Amino acid sequence: MNILRRARVRYILHRYPIKHDVWEAVTAKLAVLQGLTSVEKAHLRELSTLFLHDKRIYGAQGFEVSEAMRIHVAAIACLPILHLGIGLFSHGAMW
Repeated sequence: MNILRRARVRYILHRYPIKHDVWEAVTAKLAVLQGLTSVEKAHLRELSTLFLHDKRIYGAQGFEVSEAMRIHVAAIACLPILHLGIGLFSHGAMW
């Protein structure tokens, strides 16, 4: 990863973090995450933050998607790439 990519990732993680209390409330309900170590959960939170910064999640037929729902979707979407990197979700993005 080059210096510009690392700087962008650091900036996003610092400027747009998922709030800890919201992250804990959402992920505590996900049984699939219960086997993860604290380090893996922290990495998943970072990946989810990057995912939410780059992707938009819309509800169908006017359904309003809450912040908790967005975090839930991001955590589940990022779980398969936990040890591979967020770059797998981007098409030409800088990370």
